[in-house]
Amino acid sequence: MGGAAAYRGPILSTDRSVSKMKEPDTPDDGVQVQRQTAAVPAAPTSDEWNAVAVPDWDVDYPLESVVVANTVVAVARVGDAVYAFADECTHQRCSLSEGDVEDFVVTCPCHNGAFDVRTGEVVSGPPPAPIQTYDCRVEDNVLQIRVPVTHD
Repeated sequence: MGGAAAYRGPILSTDRSVSKMKEPDTPDDGVQVQRQTAAVPAAPTSDEWNAVAVPDWDVDYPLESVVVANTVVAVARVGDAVYAFADECTHQRCSLSEGDVEDFVVTCPCHNGAFDVRTGEVVSGPPPAPIQTYDCRVEDNVLQIRVPVTHD
């Protein structure tokens, strides 16, 4: 089950290597403030919301990839809403965040399989199964995603 969050503009870091949030520039001396690591619990549970860092949204490319609770998640902006879903196609494990999104459909870059970002359902083949979707929200101008954690 996934959810949409209202998009309120670019608010987070462009650094894809780690989950960090960017503070605004200091107006006094023009020096950018150090980035701070987002507070993500060491062992999150399915009930916890995790703040995530995504690059500034490119108008022409509204798809990004983030890591939440050791899970790679694709994030798509569709109009004023944001959707979160598994970043791996169920056909041949290609990254969906490197594909295209139009309306509510993300298309895999490898073999053009397509999924509905709201439900994860397959829109067109060859994927054999739907993708996982995740709840997401924007709270205090921070994108948050909830990823269920399975315990072995």
